[in-house]
Amino acid sequence: MEWTDIRLTVAKADAENAEAVATLIAEGGIYIEDYSDIEQQVAEIAHVDLIEQELLDKPRDTVIIHMYLEPGASPVETLALIQARMEAAGIAYTVETEGVEQEDWQNGWRKYYHPMDIGKRLAIVPSWQEYDTDRVKLILDPGLAFGTGGHETTSLCLEALDERVRGGERVLDIGTGSGILAIAALKLGAGSAEGVDIDPVAVRTAGENAALNGVADKLTVLVGDLSDKASGQYNIITANIVAAAILSLAPHVPVLMAPGARFIASGIIDERKDEVLAGLKAGFVGDGYNMANSVIVGCLAVGMTVTIACPKGYRPAADVLMLAKQYGDKFTLTNDPDEAARDADVLFTDVWVSMGMEREAEQRRRDFTGFTLDAARMALAKPDCMVQHPLPAHRGEEIAPDVLEAHADEIFDEAENRIYVEKAVLAVLLAGK
Repeated sequence: MEWTDIRLTVAKADAENAEAVATLIAEGGIYIEDYSDIEQQVAEIAHVDLIEQELLDKPRDTVIIHMYLEPGASPVETLALIQARMEAAGIAYTVETEGVEQEDWQNGWRKYYHPMDIGKRLAIVPSWQEYDTDRVKLILDPGLAFGTGGHETTSLCLEALDERVRGGERVLDIGTGSGILAIAALKLGAGSAEGVDIDPVAVRTAGENAALNGVADKLTVLVGDLSDKASGQYNIITANIVAAAILSLAPHVPVLMAPGARFIASGIIDERKDEVLAGLKAGFVGDGYNMANSVIVGCLAVGMTVTIACPKGYRPAADVLMLAKQYGDKFTLTNDPDEAARDADVLFTDVWVSMGMEREAEQRRRDFTGFTLDAARMALAKPDCMVQHPLPAHRGEEIAPDVLEAHADEIFDEAENRIYVEKAVLAVLLAGK
């Protein structure tokens, strides 16, 4: 069996967004033909006159994106996803294929779409199939809109909703597509949801899927963008779109978030991850002895801005601070805990008295007075600010009981992940690698 080459031709101005769409969908890799600056590309290795005339005659205002599908992959499903995603993004394109027969894209993909269990509670079920399950069933007919649940970006969002929806929430889904995320939230117990999409086909499809699931009275779907359609405050906001769109809407999201709200964003390819993370601030409040060092190294490495607040005499390790200096104004060390909390996207803390420091306990508690992560300090952070603590926690010392309880889900996730990392380190060390 041969590989399938799917060739998308788009305007040069749409190349970046189209490449992001293709990267999200393709599993076998992509290749870009871009001749807009061919002369500049070869200037360093040869005189322009030596370029083959065939290359000079290539169109300069369009880009060709090749998507390669391995043998056995479904070109029909891929073509349907391409069509849905490109139309949702407002990208005009033409498509050619090699090695596959042309099929009915709109309907042919149905044979590849089967029920899927996602998370602990959800099951995505095509409207034309029967599925016996005790899970919450989301009946779906994607049509031409993106969002079948099969792509990793969608399934990750669904898993996040499965974890976060407790009942009664107001939800906003930006770039709603088939409406899958908004409808899933409603089926899981959310009180109401609004979906916004620039594609009228998506809006119609989302409305039809809401009716299939008996939640049409709780879902409002609007044609437009975030700026002119969303209003008020929401408990959960989702956006399963490309990185460029997430970066553009991110500054407008916080004002739409109720206290304790969550913003779930997906669709970010590896190459754009640093750009997205670069807009985030991490703050640490407490003892610089232990966890603060990891926060500095890890968060700076992925592009975040980091502010560490410690009492005098409890600074992070000297070699870590030397490393942090290389990041310039991306790093701040302060004695003011409010400075670390202000506008933070995530706040870290740790115990004041670690194991082996019991003799210093009383002195440490005096020195750390005013460094508690409490409600007043959380109010300085962004509305959707996460809290991280490696556990065990000393309630009323480094973290107030109400803050610990409000952020228990994400704190326990961190503590669990820490155990897995520690096990991995031990495994490597014991193996002598």
